[in-house]
Amino acid sequence: MYCGKPLRLSMQSGALFDSDRCRSANFRLEGALAQLPSVRELRSLLLEHAPQDAHGYRLALIRPDRCVWYYPSSQRLTRRWNGTLSRRPCFRLMPFELPVVPGPEIYGVQLVTRAGEVLETPEVFYGGVFVKPGQEVSPDHGECA
Repeated sequence: MYCGKPLRLSMQSGALFDSDRCRSANFRLEGALAQLPSVRELRSLLLEHAPQDAHGYRLALIRPDRCVWYYPSSQRLTRRWNGTLSRRPCFRLMPFELPVVPGPEIYGVQLVTRAGEVLETPEVFYGGVFVKPGQEVSPDHGECA
């Protein structure tokens, strides 16, 4: 089941969803976003500035070894915010998927298509974004590129 965009404008009290499951998932997401202001801001920026063909996003961190680490890894299973494991090489834009990264940091943003093609980064993300995740992972759970 795809729980993407509601049938009417999202985040309004009168939003209509295609199922109770989607309504419930949206309610849980909104609760999590209310507790994570930096992630809520990231979501707003992504939804406003991502190109039409963007399917997902990855967050990038320059670590002390001078390697750029991307989250999630595209090479192995990764833990997601709801506790599940996924092989998907990006966090979804719709429905929005909360990022799971090593900790509060300024991250670079990489947008990707459904086929995995990296898109041009919108100017608003040139300086990176501060993200304080709800769930953290070990820095080695990403991939060095």
